[in-house]
Amino acid sequence: MIPRYTTPELARIWTDAHRFETWLRVEIASAAAWEERGLVPSGTSARLTERKKTVDFGKLAERAAEIEKTTQHDVIAFLSACEEILGDDARHLHFGMTSSDVVDTAFALQL
Repeated sequence: MIPRYTTPELARIWTDAHRFETWLRVEIASAAAWEERGLVPSGTSARLTERKKTVDFGKLAERAAEIEKTTQHDVIAFLSACEEILGDDARHLHFGMTSSDVVDTAFALQL
């Protein structure tokens, strides 16, 4: 966004930090759906949702950018950073999903 043509609220929507916050929202919603079907352990999505409240998404974006230099893949870098920050329950993120599933769904939410 060109700063002079936008508001701070609109500009925030398109930051890397907000993009990753939205990606995590989608990932946790997917984990919750799998949890309802019994394919993800009970309580996983609730724990992830609680941990999400403490995440500094600016730092997560910075860490994902570092990881992406090696992986050359934005979603893998994001998921690796989430695992470092969210712990063991993060292994249930992205279950049954493609990169496009999370990226496209989150983009629709941003729009």
